Amino acid sequence: MTAHKQVDPFAPDEDNPLWTKADFKKARPAADVLAEQGITPPDPIGRPKADNPKVPVTIRLDAQVLEA
Repeated sequence: MTAHKQVDPFAPDEDNPLWTKADFKKARPAADVLAEQGITPPDPIGRPKADNPKVPVTIRLDAQVLEA
């Protein structure tokens, strides 16, 4: 039986290095990068916006009105 090698979760990762300030300055929105490569972003997820949305309304009535 072989022993498992302990991995330090805080050790630098060669495949995924930490970003530097210069990396953050070079960063661009994904939509811009995808557009340059001719890739269109997917349609938004979720229910489409209604053409005629409902409007919330609050009304205060006197207790006597409700009893009647």
